[in-house]
Amino acid sequence: MEPLPPPRPTRSPGPRPVADLLCLQSILYVLCNDIAWQPLPPELGFDSGQTCWRRLERWQRAGGLRPAEPNPSRRAERGRPPRLVQGMRGRLPHPREEGGADTGPSPVDPGGRRAADKRASCSRRSSANTAPTNRTPYWHKKLAGIADAFARDGFTITPKLDIRRQGEHRPEDAREGDAAHREALRILRGARNAMTRQHRLTRGMDEYRLRDVLLVALNGYFEGKATSETLNGDGKNDILLRIGDRNVLIVECNLWRGSAAMEPAMDQLLRYIDNGTRRAALVVFFRSNNTAPLIAGAVTAIKAHPNHDATDLTDSDGQWSFTIRGNGTPGPAPRAEVTFLPIVVA
Repeated sequence: MEPLPPPRPTRSPGPRPVADLLCLQSILYVLCNDIAWQPLPPELGFDSGQTCWRRLERWQRAGGLRPAEPNPSRRAERGRPPRLVQGMRGRLPHPREEGGADTGPSPVDPGGRRAADKRASCSRRSSANTAPTNRTPYWHKKLAGIADAFARDGFTITPKLDIRRQGEHRPEDAREGDAAHREALRILRGARNAMTRQHRLTRGMDEYRLRDVLLVALNGYFEGKATSETLNGDGKNDILLRIGDRNVLIVECNLWRGSAAMEPAMDQLLRYIDNGTRRAALVVFFRSNNTAPLIAGAVTAIKAHPNHDATDLTDSDGQWSFTIRGNGTPGPAPRAEVTFLPIVVA
């Protein structure tokens, strides 16, 4: 973005000006949300609306953003549109045009603000006879076009209008992964409760059909991000929830075959865990009228596993969380969070 805006004056009094990229993000936020310049939320990192409006006005006087290539027609010959915009005049509305119908009144034009308030009052009085004009879809379409132009150059625009390189890891990615993991466990607990209440629907189902019920529940919330029999680590996972390029959760499903079968099940789950996948769930289906001692035996067997480190019972809700050491193949052995979720079926 640095070579696109017009150059600043060589000498200008006052403090150091706000970065052009931050002003562009603020302008895009105003256009996308169809708001005035004054209420730009500072908690999202935006500067004042007056600063952004003045920067937009200076860019318009200078002819808008400059082309990123000396000859934009070369991109057209390759079947690609020009980068971003060739000029902002005529594309972004000027804030002084009668108070800025599209971007709100100018923060330094009280008369324009009064005119805008008067027009809004007249619009409310006539709303019974005329349908209101909704310009939000237009700005969504405009922002989608700008995002596509950035994507062709290897950048992406986040929902908060941050511009980053594609695949670049940020701290918020880890926070989003934690939130998605908690939501996935919540969906699995909800599916467990429904399967237990409506046990007739699961009567006679084998392990794979029971797994598919959980897969449908996860995909109903995560919009198809969960897959089955997906290669990861040293084998095919029963359920893999992957968002973007990050593994959020690996689920291993088994029918209860006794406490002795828990150690092989844990060993199989550990083969899928690596330095990029540190959250897993072991789902065991029980078919019994008295499951309490069986579940207690399963928990005891997991604690007795050689790689067991710790047990977390702070948020049980019918599930148990364990810290398990990975096998260290490949690389150093990571510590993984494994959730044990028993499900009683008919």
